[in-house]
Amino acid sequence: MDNRYILDYKDLSKRIKKVRNERGLTQEQLASNAGLSWNFVARIETNNAKMSLQTLINIANALDVSVDYLLLNDTAMITKSEKTSTDIFIENMLENFSDVDKELLIDMINVFKLYKCKNDGNS
Repeated sequence: MDNRYILDYKDLSKRIKKVRNERGLTQEQLASNAGLSWNFVARIETNNAKMSLQTLINIANALDVSVDYLLLNDTAMITKSEKTSTDIFIENMLENFSDVDKELLIDMINVFKLYKCKNDGNS
């Protein structure tokens, strides 16, 4: 079995607690922000409770971190408040695009990536 895809609840619990402390939040505050009970957050942080995907998403949102960071301890954690100017520019550009326009843009990006990979491989 490929161990890359085994969820380590103990590490997940530690990361949630670590980020909560870094954010200066109490368990009660995290629970309130994530729509959970204080008791459940305490049990999660002590690895005495498992959580649903929705609960994990709620906790990540309440802590302003990505789910990837909580699951994988991604050292390149980027919070919503730490967006680059390029991220903000792209978001603003896409704001008024229709879903059809966004799909077309995705297709164009995929073609560009294929072209770039092909040309980078020939260099």
